[in-house]
Order: sequence, then C-alpha cells, then structure tokens
Amino acid sequence: MPLQSVTTGEVFTVRVYKLFNQFRYANTYEIVAKTDANSTSEAYWKNVADRFVHLEKNFHLSFIQIDRVVISSYVPDGTPYNPTSFISIPYNTYGELNISGSDIVPANLCLVVRKNVVFGRDGRNFYRGVMTETQLVGGFPEATVSDAYRNVIQQHFNDWHTIFLNSTNFNICLASGKPNPTNVRIVTNFVVERRVTSKKVNNRYFKRNPGVPEP
Repeated sequence: MPLQSVTTGEVFTVRVYKLFNQFRYANTYEIVAKTDANSTSEAYWKNVADRFVHLEKNFHLSFIQIDRVVISSYVPDGTPYNPTSFISIPYNTYGELNISGSDIVPANLCLVVRKNVVFGRDGRNFYRGVMTETQLVGGFPEATVSDAYRNVIQQHFNDWHTIFLNSTNFNICLASGKPNPTNVRIVTNFVVERRVTSKKVNNRYFKRNPGVPEP
C-alpha cells in the first residue's frame, strides 16, 4: 500500500542505514498501525524515523554515521519502482558513544537485542559498532557484555519503547506472510542479552520489497 494513508493493522518496514567510510549496513524493524491515519505528510513519517534515529544514535560509536532511514510498505506495490511505496529520510548524524581511547571491537561482533512476543519465537536485532573492549567481559567459551553496559542499554530501550508507543501511531511488531502479512505479533518489550554474536560483515539483510531501492 502507498504511504499516503495508513489503515489500522497495516504493517511497514523501517530500515536504519549506517555508514563508516565505505562500509554500509542496516538494522530493520517492523511496525504496525494502531489506528487509521487518512492523511500522512512527510512530517508524520519523519516523526517515526526520528524515534528510531534517537534509539540507535544513543549507543552507536561516535564515528558511526546514521545516514538515512527508509520506511516502506510491507506489500511490494511496484516492481521495480513505485515512489509512493517508501520514503527515504536523510539524517547525516553520528553515534553518541564516546570511544575514550578504548580498543574498538571488530564489526563482526554484534550486540544482541531480543524482541519479545507472547506467542512463537522471539525476534532478534544485531547491532554492530556499539561496543569497545571496556563494554565486554572476557570468558569461556566467549566474551559477554558487561552488566554495567547492558543495564545502561536496557534502560535506554525500555525508555525508548514507552516514548515510541506514546508519540507515534504504531506498535513494534514481528510480521510474516507473503505478499500480505498473515501473522503479526506485537513486540511486548526488548531485552539486551549478555552474549555477543559474530556475523559476517557482508551479511545480507532480508529485503522484502524488491521495488524499494537502497540509499
């Protein structure tokens, strides 16, 4: 569906693109409308995008550039291109985590944040560029996130989720089905895990709508 209007239960994809020199990567979220919105201006969608930029810049390293946010319809409206099926909002802002001379962990090491739902499997987001060695604790079989750092990020997610629900027309969700979402589960909360995981730096994200170009 085009982004000019929103109906209750309609699902959209939000993708936050980050840059470091030529290294580009993204984190993806899904949102579902709580009520109808018959007229959606650029400001309407920018408010949603602003919320995700606020979430991510808080714990990304200061040299990580948040380049843009792309919000697109769940259902592919046009192939290869339909301008009403997405909005791309540039930001050119940077993370706020000060490296303070600490050794930066490689981009393949990711912070794991669980997206809890009532039924079925929980979702996961993997964040690169959010840790230095001071935020990790050595151990066997692998290093883990320090309790102090995990508690800070957990509180940030808790506060952010409450503000997001109160300041937008959407819930965070996990959606599946093709081409229309046949299963939409509301995310009840986010949990920052102690474990870290390794993902290839060229790990591809799932692109549901082939008609939406990359930035």
